[in-house]
Amino acid sequence: MRRFLLDEMGSVDSILMRCLKGKIGSGNILDDTPKHLPADEANFTISNIIAGPLQVDPKGVSQFVVTNYEKIKSHFEII
Repeated sequence: MRRFLLDEMGSVDSILMRCLKGKIGSGNILDDTPKHLPADEANFTISNIIAGPLQVDPKGVSQFVVTNYEKIKSHFEII
């Protein structure tokens, strides 16, 4: 959603991202946070992003297709 720089011409220090709902079941489609709930946003430092950037494409109004989701999930289970 936004990126924050250490200095004007420097590298990105952190990224503000909207988080999707946790996945239930199989597949690679994740749902957005419902509109009646507060947005789940967090500021992630670049050092904490270990499996990205990810390809996430919108599917309709409130769903997103996360390419290679199962591989990413298994990677985090190992970690």
